Amino acid sequence: MTYKDKQREYMKKYRKNSQKYKERIEKNRENTKNYMIKWRENKLGRPKTRERKYLLREDLIKPSFSLGYVLGVLYGDGWIVVSKNHGTFGLEVTDLDFLEYFEKQLKNIYPYPIKIKTLKKQNRKIIYRLNAYSKEYSMFLNTFDIFILANMEEDIICGFLKGFFDSEGCVEGYNLDNYQKSIKRLNFTQKNYEWIKLVQDLLIKIGINSTIDWRIGGGF
Repeated sequence: MTYKDKQREYMKKYRKNSQKYKERIEKNRENTKNYMIKWRENKLGRPKTRERKYLLREDLIKPSFSLGYVLGVLYGDGWIVVSKNHGTFGLEVTDLDFLEYFEKQLKNIYPYPIKIKTLKKQNRKIIYRLNAYSKEYSMFLNTFDIFILANMEEDIICGFLKGFFDSEGCVEGYNLDNYQKSIKRLNFTQKNYEWIKLVQDLLIKIGINSTIDWRIGGGF
């Protein structure tokens, strides 16, 4: 085979391969075009905001002991997080009985799934974490003005105080062997005086006397 014959054979293969390449490019271009058309249709057809699953149940968040207890626990030792598209609130404790009681009261106002995880950390007690996911509930709990509790029913006040002291308070006892000299009291510390005064006003409203003491190093 002469050099010209080899060159001719090469050009035939080149044209054949070039045609296959062009066909493949055209096929990919058509697939991409179809894909973009479907993508635009789906994008324009779907709503701008995703439909929320766990909506606020206004029939369940009326003033009640359960609502007050949940607020008291969350403001005492829980968390509430609200972002642009999500919301969550919950509690992390070592006392399982406390967590189960909180879950029981939460279910009275929050009829959606609640997740509880057990965390085992080295050289530490077992920690129980409760999470509930709802942006509307998180926004409601986060923006609830607790200072209006003083003007509400006794039921929600008692719930709030129990929840707050369950999560933030402590019990002290001295000279328990001697009844006449024994001292038993329930207290908590807080740097925010307005919080302390609110709790005192709520206690007075349900007939419980209390005192506010200033502590060295800040706080009451």
